[in-house]
Amino acid sequence: MWGERRNGNWRGMLGDVYRGEKNLTINTIFVSFPRAAAFDISIPFKYEGIAFVIAVPQPLPPWQSVIYPFTRTMWAVISGFLVIASFTYCLLGSFVGEVSPFRNFLTIAQALVNQANDDVPSSWTLRLFLMSWWFTAYIIAISYTCNLIAFLTIPKYPVKLQTTQELADSYHRVCMLNYGNETVEALILSHNLALTTIAKKIDMVPLIQTLPYTNALECLELVAAGTHAMLEGDSYVTNIVQDAGYADRTYFLKERIHEGSTPFYFRKNTPWKYKFDEGMSRLVSSGCIGKWKEDINLALKRTRYEKKSEGQQTLKVEHLQGTFLVLALGWGLALVTFLVERHVIVEIKEKKIRSLHIRDSYSLNYPSYLTTFRKENEYSEHCESTIEYYSG
Repeated sequence: MWGERRNGNWRGMLGDVYRGEKNLTINTIFVSFPRAAAFDISIPFKYEGIAFVIAVPQPLPPWQSVIYPFTRTMWAVISGFLVIASFTYCLLGSFVGEVSPFRNFLTIAQALVNQANDDVPSSWTLRLFLMSWWFTAYIIAISYTCNLIAFLTIPKYPVKLQTTQELADSYHRVCMLNYGNETVEALILSHNLALTTIAKKIDMVPLIQTLPYTNALECLELVAAGTHAMLEGDSYVTNIVQDAGYADRTYFLKERIHEGSTPFYFRKNTPWKYKFDEGMSRLVSSGCIGKWKEDINLALKRTRYEKKSEGQQTLKVEHLQGTFLVLALGWGLALVTFLVERHVIVEIKEKKIRSLHIRDSYSLNYPSYLTTFRKENEYSEHCESTIEYYSG
């Protein structure tokens, strides 16, 4: 469609210019050695590449909002400091005679949840240690609280793909309109392993001239479904995404491929090309081209897809899912602890009762036991005296 050379003949738009049916091309067609040899090329008016459009990932579950204020690394650091501070506090306490590991751990841990400690140690060594820890824990608690307020109502999204390597390693396939095999061949022959991997995952969407955007919406539907990323020229796909209503559901990878300058193409030896270059040079140098492009994009966003401010938002139950989940977890642990304690208490009482029964039975049978013991001793003494009589 745009222009490629097959069997020595130029096709598409460039073919029309090469045969003299058209005077110039107005489109995003990048410069290549074969094109530069067959056509006159104007001064480039913009620099861009081929972009990837991908669906915005679904937000993470709201119940996880209680852990969003800190990263995993930060949570690991806080846990490590909690263990180190507890161990150090116990170690210092052993030198001054205050050793209670569980109580010392509670003293260190309660500072992280802004709980006061009425039992201040008498040792100034422990007091100075606790003072520095309380100050650190206070800053951590305040930082968590401030960030938590924001994360309760603002959705949290997974890390977005931004590079071709991340796209190649992901489960996403790639779709593009079937303009020809030039782009796919360039990706296959690339020395970049990420691009060769992407080339193996490309699904071609048929080019249908009678449909809007020549059937590009079929590719965008695959993107919106979260299964594909769309490969297309930067400016062209930007206009399609905004005009077709996909701007709020998709985003562009930061990395572009096959970046280059974009000029106009003329038939070879066009006599008036130099006049065109003079005017284009003035427009580019003055910044008019860039300004017009920026105004068009802003106008599209403002008139179609600029989101309205929602103003103040009331907290809902879904915003506090994580809080209620922590509450349910705490109550569940309290119930399990209660059942365990109840079972242990019952076992202790039963042991005490059994020991009392044994003691009582022993005390009741003690007189009969003495009588039996005396009879056995008398019989034993009689036997000994009989043996001595006969032996004598």
